[in-house]
Amino acid sequence: MSMGLLFRYFDSKEKLYEALIRIGCEKLKIEFALTSSSPLDDFRAVAEDIFNMVSTNSFAAKLFVLIENAQHLDSLPSDLKEMLSESKKLIRKSVPIIEKGQALGEVRAGNSEALSIAFWCSIQGIAQFIALSPETPCPDSDWVVSILENKER
Repeated sequence: MSMGLLFRYFDSKEKLYEALIRIGCEKLKIEFALTSSSPLDDFRAVAEDIFNMVSTNSFAAKLFVLIENAQHLDSLPSDLKEMLSESKKLIRKSVPIIEKGQALGEVRAGNSEALSIAFWCSIQGIAQFIALSPETPCPDSDWVVSILENKER
């Protein structure tokens, strides 16, 4: 695409960047809720979906990098900052699911928010690494789920 055509659709590089952030937030939107009787199965399913997406679609993997970098910008419009805050909401939404897993004995004891952070940040880091090194083998989703798993049961 020529620069002239690009700027026909976007007023500036900043507007192009904002459009990419909007696309990334929309494409990477993860609805996560307890859908089965096993919280670990729900975490496993979402990890498998994300790992499948980033290992088969390099654009999706790169969106994880874009979104992570965009979260550190102060100059974004407030609506974009709100869209980017979804990752923090995902961590909070996972806390009651982890607590249910703890009550069932599936999920290890410990601070449920810290466990949620460990799980989701592992997913984020793996997705970013695959984006930057596409030849990298994708880890098994069970490895990441084991962060949450109660090994004593």
